[in-house]
Amino acid sequence: MDRAEIDFRAVFGAVPSPCLVLTTDLEIVDANQAYLEATGRSFEDLFGRFLFDAFPDNPDDPHADGTRNLSASLNRVLATGAPDTMAVQKYDIPVAGQPGVFEERYWSPVNVPVLDAEGKVVLLLHRVEEITAFIRARGGVDGASRAEEMEAELFARAQELQRLNEELRAAHAEQGRLHEQAEQRHAWERAHAEITTALLQGREPDEVLRLVAERAREVARADIAALALPGPGPSMLVVRDPAGPHTTGLAGLQLPVDSSLCGQVYREGTPLISDSMATPLPGGAPSNTGAGRLGPVMIAPLAEGQHTTGVLFVARTQGKPAFDQHELDMLILFAGQAALALQVAAQRAHLEAMHQMEDRERIATALRDRTIKEVFAITMTLNSLATALRADHQTAVMDVTVRLDKVIRDIQTAVFSAAPDADLGEVSPVAGDG
Repeated sequence: MDRAEIDFRAVFGAVPSPCLVLTTDLEIVDANQAYLEATGRSFEDLFGRFLFDAFPDNPDDPHADGTRNLSASLNRVLATGAPDTMAVQKYDIPVAGQPGVFEERYWSPVNVPVLDAEGKVVLLLHRVEEITAFIRARGGVDGASRAEEMEAELFARAQELQRLNEELRAAHAEQGRLHEQAEQRHAWERAHAEITTALLQGREPDEVLRLVAERAREVARADIAALALPGPGPSMLVVRDPAGPHTTGLAGLQLPVDSSLCGQVYREGTPLISDSMATPLPGGAPSNTGAGRLGPVMIAPLAEGQHTTGVLFVARTQGKPAFDQHELDMLILFAGQAALALQVAAQRAHLEAMHQMEDRERIATALRDRTIKEVFAITMTLNSLATALRADHQTAVMDVTVRLDKVIRDIQTAVFSAAPDADLGEVSPVAGDG
């Protein structure tokens, strides 16, 4: 018999240990015969139900912690993709056909992930061994006393072991979080140095802004990052320089200043973290982003003194972890560098305008000092010579003089437009002089 001929469903049904199959949302999708017998349930009683609706805590036991401990174990399996063995667990179950009545039970559970070809958890296998009979075992008066002591010691040790394991996991998680923060801090320091170098080297501000967005996305482990700057009108911000693999249609997107999270940060100048770009704004207005299926987001203002010149935002797709304050603090520093790049761009534009004005004033001065005076002198000479000519020649020369006079007037107008403060003196009409 080869593998293709094996009826794995029949094998699962014949496994002697009680087993339950759950979705990643903890919905019951299968149970073997041993599990149905151990819990006194039928398949129809369990199929499609949420695990903790089917098996809630005993409301009459103030110390019941079965659902809490089992939920924590299943979540660890989902997060790590590795099996998780629980300590001996007291978990009372409802008595079938007797609403509100629970039966005391003790279990030794193991939770195992079922992975797909890519290593992603797609199902959970919850396997238990019932040890209620062992806990309840008695053997005479002396035996009963000793059994009670052993039962109490066994249960106490199991609970202590579980508590210590939880503390150890919490310590490892905290250590991992601190290590991750340190790695992020080192990444930010490298990015900060790169961006600062780009600014000092005089690279184009637009290039620096794109660099800020890309490095902010990388350090925050986000899916997208972008700037939103004031648009042509005062009521809209326009997205520019988006970075990341999910930016289709994002460049040029207009975000309302009065009804978007980016607009809120732009108006108030206060950074924020949100679980979703679609989070309602204060007062109930929806956050209109148009950015598709974006989930967690953090936004920082581009501050120039008391003035906000735009915002920098990073986001993750839906279902990914939310950002924390440590990550927001780094984004604020990136936003400061973006604001500096905008200031550099504004200063460059101002200097270019000043240089253009200086060029226009230089040209105006040259026209005033040389060209206009020289043409004016030629006109005066022609005007003087015209008096010595015959009448018909005199008329022709005077026509040329009038035309030159008009050219002088046109040049004067252009010079005054280029350099309003230029003093060109008084140039009188010459056509009739003489």
